[in-house]
Amino acid sequence: MEDFRTLARNSLRRAKVEMATNDSERLRYAALELREAMEALTYDLAAAYKEDIAPEQYKTWQPRKLMDVLLDIDPAIGTPATIAAGEETEYGKPAPAENMKVLGTDTPISLKNIKEHYNALGSYLHIPSLEQVTAGKVPDIGKLRTRCESLVTILGEILASQVWNVTFGNYATLAACLEETCRRPIKRRIPFDKKETEIRCFSCSAHYTLRLADNHKVLWEPKYVMVPCANTTCKKEFPLWPSEVKVGTRWRCPDCNTVHELRLAVATIAADSLTT
Repeated sequence: MEDFRTLARNSLRRAKVEMATNDSERLRYAALELREAMEALTYDLAAAYKEDIAPEQYKTWQPRKLMDVLLDIDPAIGTPATIAAGEETEYGKPAPAENMKVLGTDTPISLKNIKEHYNALGSYLHIPSLEQVTAGKVPDIGKLRTRCESLVTILGEILASQVWNVTFGNYATLAACLEETCRRPIKRRIPFDKKETEIRCFSCSAHYTLRLADNHKVLWEPKYVMVPCANTTCKKEFPLWPSEVKVGTRWRCPDCNTVHELRLAVATIAADSLTT
């Protein structure tokens, strides 16, 4: 299968062919190709963050929703960045400017690009509604061409990038999930601008709070819901993960051996407290 950037290039090429005909009917096909190019570039960017995206979010196809997910992971997504590398003359200190060699500029698709153009192009790909026809608000083909030409330039600059999908980040790793039936390793990105962040295991949905500590260490704090034992003579509390707080969850008290199960319940109330 072709990679997403190749798909975007092919869509952009076909859009240019349709636009060159100066046929207003074929301009709509150009708009469709440009939308698909934007989708392909958003998916290509998301692929670079696959380890950071929950499986259910990875299925998101709408570019704007997917970009919102990515921005929550890395607020710098969509910002152009020039990448340079150079040899240090002294260990641990940045290389001097004269040693730096520019590798290229990464110009990614941005949420601004998607907000300005994606839905606007979509409005030309459907039959006008009754309200639009009645109000005389039929699509302006001239405006569509102007928008398409603007987007061709934007996508051309993105695809001309010599480097792309460059991701930098600090990560914290937990060797084994604390959920007893999971025990899978967890690796998560730590935001640059937060002292703590909430994460969950993608395998079992166990929740954790990651806190930055001294000496560049990260504390993994499990987010338990402490449930008291139903045996009134027992003072033990049992920790449940948030994902376990649901009907049908069972556990045995380690102190008194009482077996518990979470259920829905109906309780009686005083008749005069019923309101209509």
